[in-house]
Amino acid sequence: MMIKGSSISSWKVFHFHDTSDTAGVKRLCSLHDNEYLRSDASKLAAFLYRLADESPDVFNQIRKTTKLAIPFFEDFALKPTKLRTEEEQIRLLWRQKNSDYSLWPSQLSDGSIRFICLVTALLQPDPPSTIIIDEPELGLHPYAITLLGALLRSALQRMQVIVSTQSVPLVNESRLMT
Repeated sequence: MMIKGSSISSWKVFHFHDTSDTAGVKRLCSLHDNEYLRSDASKLAAFLYRLADESPDVFNQIRKTTKLAIPFFEDFALKPTKLRTEEEQIRLLWRQKNSDYSLWPSQLSDGSIRFICLVTALLQPDPPSTIIIDEPELGLHPYAITLLGALLRSALQRMQVIVSTQSVPLVNESRLMT
């Protein structure tokens, strides 16, 4: 007997290593392509925009957690742009504290972008049964690794989480999960 959602095909692998200027997380994406978080976060802006509308509590928790790791971060600036074809696109823009100017994702460190992706993956409202995250600690500040450990412990209440890491601090955080 197969339990719904228990097969490996329902698992989701997240890999947020590419934060180059051509990375999907930094590019425009279709606003309508927002059902789930893509494995490389290429549609992160559209997914966050949907969460802001349909799951504001989750969206606010993502914002608050991001602020803990990135003290100068104030908020996301998620504004769709309508093309001549009527298609709407969106880009991951953000605002710094004490500023109303929208900044580009390239104005965040690679670790900050990865942290936003990780927070979103671990707090998503309808997660898959199992998520796998490859080296989530890459580029993260030591305090962000501590926050990541807390997020992982919390996520275990809603899904199975498999993490591959070489980070001693993250392994130490994970010891608290057993």
